[in-house]
Amino acid sequence: KSAILFYLLVYGITNLAGRFELAISPVNTNVLYAASQGSGHSELWRSSNGGSTWAETFESGTEPNWLGSQGWYDNTIVCHPTNTLIVYVGGPELWQITMSGGTNSRTTTRLASYSWPHPDHHALRIVPTGGGGWYLLNTNDGGVARTTSGATGYTMPVTGMVTTQFYGVDKAPGRSAYFGGTQDNGTWQS
Repeated sequence: KSAILFYLLVYGITNLAGRFELAISPVNTNVLYAASQGSGHSELWRSSNGGSTWAETFESGTEPNWLGSQGWYDNTIVCHPTNTLIVYVGGPELWQITMSGGTNSRTTTRLASYSWPHPDHHALRIVPTGGGGWYLLNTNDGGVARTTSGATGYTMPVTGMVTTQFYGVDKAPGRSAYFGGTQDNGTWQS
């Protein structure tokens, strides 16, 4: 871990607060992005030379804290399948970040609100559908969600797949009744 931190410091990432997630553009593998929870705000770093140097990107307007101070817990990033200037990031909510060509300026747009498809996003993947089409596959504290096409139209859960993370369960003595506390999904009783 210390070797990675040294590398990041040497090659331009100056704020090493929080957890970093990396994404490589499938269009140009020299284009890399790093998402991290900086001190007080979300950070997006970009390299256009395969990681030899990095530059922090900045919002062209009001900067949303898209990791919501939870980048240590839920932080995911994936590159657009055909455009090196677009990435999708997830924290409590889902966002699209579009870079202004040739600059470190960006525009961040909310894709999905805190309540839909479900908060706390942990993984994003691009899934090709043929003929140039694709959708986003997303895992979050409520299970698995996906878009219907591109980055639009979330559906949850993915057909036939319902998941819930239980932190604790117990059985009522002498009865066939079970209780469980879930991650962001309340308490359940059978």
